[in-house]
Amino acid sequence: MRISFVGDSFCADEKGWPGIVAKSLNAEIAQLGVPGHHIYSQFKKLLLDINSIDYIVICVTEPNRIYSDFDHGINSAWAAEDKYVGSKEIIKEGVELGKIHDAARKYYEYLHDWEYHKFMNVTNIEHISGLLHYLNKKVIWFPCFRNSLEYPDFLIKFYGRRQFIPESGPCADTPLYDISRSEGLEEKFFISGDPRDNHFSDGNNKILANLILDIIKKDDFTGHPIKMLDHFKVSWGDGPHNA
Repeated sequence: MRISFVGDSFCADEKGWPGIVAKSLNAEIAQLGVPGHHIYSQFKKLLLDINSIDYIVICVTEPNRIYSDFDHGINSAWAAEDKYVGSKEIIKEGVELGKIHDAARKYYEYLHDWEYHKFMNVTNIEHISGLLHYLNKKVIWFPCFRNSLEYPDFLIKFYGRRQFIPESGPCADTPLYDISRSEGLEEKFFISGDPRDNHFSDGNNKILANLILDIIKKDDFTGHPIKMLDHFKVSWGDGPHNA
C-alpha cells in the first residue's frame, strides 16, 4: 500500500500526522509536502507516480505562491525576508539563492496580481480533482488557508459561491491554518521557525491522523464536507467555509 501527502508545510513532516497515518496502515509514503511549494509543483510530482498510489491526502496551499523548477518554496513572506538578500547559496545549475530571492521580491512588488493567482490556483485544483475522480482515486482534501479554494471575484458571480468544492473526495470545511493558530502560537513563529510538526501540537497531529484513518476505514470517498469542529477546538478565524 502506498499513500501520498500532497501540499506544503502542513504535510511536510513525517514525524507528525502523515507518519501516524502511514504507520497505522503499514503503508509506504510516496510523497510528502514541501514548505512554501506551489500546488502545481506537488501535483506534477503526484501524477508521475499516480497509478501506484492507493490513497491521496491533499493539503491545498494559498494561491499567492510562485511556481519554479528550483524545488524551493517561493511566497510573499519568503520574498519579504531580508536574510536571503545577496545569498550565494547555489540551489540549481549555478543559480544563487539571492538572485531568486531578488527576482521574487521584484515580482511581488511590480507584477503580482491576486485575481490572477486565485484563478490559476483554482484552475489547477479543478483540473486535478476532475482527473482524480476520473481515475477513481481515493482522495481527501484539506484547505490550508481561507483562500485555498477561493474563486477570483470575477468568477464568483457565475458560480454563485466563493469556493470550489471538490467532487473527487471529502473536503474539510475549516482551514488547517485556523486550527493551527487556535493553539496560540504567534503569527511570526508560524511564518518562520515554527517548532511544531506540520504546524500542529502532538495532540492535534493525532486527531488529524485519526480523522483520516476513520475516513479510510469507512471507505467513504464521496465529495462531502468534513466537519472539522466536530474534531478540533477552533477559536481562530470565522468558522467553517460557506459554499
